Amino acid sequence: MIFLKKIKKSRQKFFILPPAQLANKIVRRYGGGVILLALVVAGSFLYTASVMALAADSAGAQPQSIQAEAEPADLLTVQFIPNDPDLPEQYYLSQVNIEPAWDVATTSPEVVVAVIDTGVDIYHPDLSQNIWKNEGEIKDDGRDNDHNGYVDDYQGWDFIMQSPNPRPKFGGETSALGINHGTVVAGLIGAVGHNNFGIAGVDWQVKIMPLRALNNLGTGDVPTVIAAINYAIDNGADIINLSIVGNFTDADLAAVIAKAYHRGLMIMAAAGNESSPLEVGDLTLAPKYPICYDGDDNYVFGVGSVDYHDVLSEFSNYGNCIDVMAPGEYFYSTSVYEPVFKEYQKLFGGYWSGTSVAAPLVSATAAIIKGLRPDLANKEIYGLIKDNADAIDGENPGYQGRLGGGRLNVAKAVNAAKNFKGNAARLAVAPAGAHAPTVQLLDGSGVVRLEFLAYAENFRGGVNLAKADVNGDGSEEIITAAGPGGGPHIRVFDAGGRIISQFFAYETSFSGGVNLAASDLDADGQAEIITAPQSGHFAEVKIFDYQGQLKKAGLAFSGRFAGGVNLAVSDINADGQMEIVTARSEGDSQVKVFNQDFKEILSFYAFPGQASDGVKLTAVNLYGDNRTELVAVAAGNYEPQVRIFSPAGNLENQWPAYDQSSAYGLNLTAGDFDADNEPEIFVSQAAGGSNDVKIFDFHGVLKKQFSGLDTGFSGGLNVMF
Repeated sequence: MIFLKKIKKSRQKFFILPPAQLANKIVRRYGGGVILLALVVAGSFLYTASVMALAADSAGAQPQSIQAEAEPADLLTVQFIPNDPDLPEQYYLSQVNIEPAWDVATTSPEVVVAVIDTGVDIYHPDLSQNIWKNEGEIKDDGRDNDHNGYVDDYQGWDFIMQSPNPRPKFGGETSALGINHGTVVAGLIGAVGHNNFGIAGVDWQVKIMPLRALNNLGTGDVPTVIAAINYAIDNGADIINLSIVGNFTDADLAAVIAKAYHRGLMIMAAAGNESSPLEVGDLTLAPKYPICYDGDDNYVFGVGSVDYHDVLSEFSNYGNCIDVMAPGEYFYSTSVYEPVFKEYQKLFGGYWSGTSVAAPLVSATAAIIKGLRPDLANKEIYGLIKDNADAIDGENPGYQGRLGGGRLNVAKAVNAAKNFKGNAARLAVAPAGAHAPTVQLLDGSGVVRLEFLAYAENFRGGVNLAKADVNGDGSEEIITAAGPGGGPHIRVFDAGGRIISQFFAYETSFSGGVNLAASDLDADGQAEIITAPQSGHFAEVKIFDYQGQLKKAGLAFSGRFAGGVNLAVSDINADGQMEIVTARSEGDSQVKVFNQDFKEILSFYAFPGQASDGVKLTAVNLYGDNRTELVAVAAGNYEPQVRIFSPAGNLENQWPAYDQSSAYGLNLTAGDFDADNEPEIFVSQAAGGSNDVKIFDFHGVLKKQFSGLDTGFSGGLNVMF
């Protein structure tokens, strides 16, 4: 167990007890008069059942080697069994019911798990294939290619040495347990499975992001851990595995954990271990951290330990901060391999115990679920794991209600996730300006399900949005474009907020902002991305695939017009072909509709002549017939009306969305937000306006209203269904 010792207010320290102090830490008696000597290391009690044992009735007797006994190999019952030869050593996989889960999913190759620990052996042959790579960085060229503040951080970062090599370090004073700890954790999460070598991680193919924040003795300070968490947030981690515990709070650490959660990350934390059963505590009465940094929404998913019989481990804490229990005794895993040192000449070893080896099982389960269902929010995955755990109150009299949801059951959680309907994220919201480039995904209740940064945090030009299935995987991606002040930078994110592609739509020197639409124009199952300049560029509309390959281009307005173009896409004339709908973003309210060869087929004016700041529009089938209506709002200083036009451009309905004194201009989108088979129209104020989103039915009746981004924000919102 790592203790958080308060050295002084600004430099609190993580540390481990030195070996000389451990001789009297006798913690557990097993049958046959054997007592195990507990060893302490970075974030967990690591019992080493094979290295030190004492005869209980023979003081002074020589230590003798013992081996933890595995149960008969009933774990080999799955139809598809990995061929890793050391699988029989991994009894805990059977206990958490992994085999049926592997029938559903064995990998999550796009999910990133940050292991913030004592370092990971990134060259280990059973791990190297699954070590995360920073694709924006060129290895060993001495440059910060992706401009994230870290030079050559190709496979993680060492925050102790400020080095791009996140392996444990052997210089100076070392501890074998400290050296191995991060590699043990990484192997439990993601040792390569079915490679006829070593062991199998719970997740056979996952991206392990190694972040070394504790040194080779398990020592590290709070600011270093905070830096590692921030790195994980900023560089695409989905899950953070934390195996540190302490007795006091730290406001900065609590804040960065809250930040990670609100960005959509999952944080799995060990419950902590005590050096004597008499010291094991109820976290409800004596909270520890970071496991108890739950904020107002269970930010941290806490993991305690049970033995093979689902009985609370004598070293494990319990209480309200626990979300689930997992096996945590006698684990066999990957070890640091450094053959020049005698004690590091084995690739695998054990047998480890502690809450910090229980936590990685839960991290890996979350990774499998995230890979299977990238659309699920962190809160939903927390609930699926907790709600599908096996009840163990019967095995633990006196601890009812203090062991979370029970013992982890991977198969039940994965199967529940596979079939989970949930309250899926439907609406994307982003600032129109004057705010960090945050994209929020909201569910049908207006609750934020996911939040991520589309561009550098200090960019304030706004983010334009589109949503469509651009790669044919059956899930909608979120497409973003930078507003004025940014480059013509298009990014495509999956439902979990991870970048899957990016490109520049116009010359890199252009900084007038880019407007977006997306639709499957050629009926090949992959939506195209349509772009137009937002301002300061001739009115060139371009059509790309999601990887940035230009397919077509054409002019929406005269070559002399450089005021920007707003976009929508729809089958206006019901001929089975999608049309491109354009409107000026300044000058007047002219709307033009083009076929895919940029031949004009319709033109009309959406507002009277005095509406000189352009038009925003969307297209939607409001009435359930074969017609697609056009819905328009004024983009600037004009009455805040919503206007509905027939496919021929005739006005059919209109109503005020905001008070007539509002003159910020509006943004809009449309879709069936509440799953009642009738589309709604979403309206928000443009740059300079409030952060309210209003949802109307097509008669203009207000159905719902909520706020996006920060309370009091007045930079306006872009919305996309």
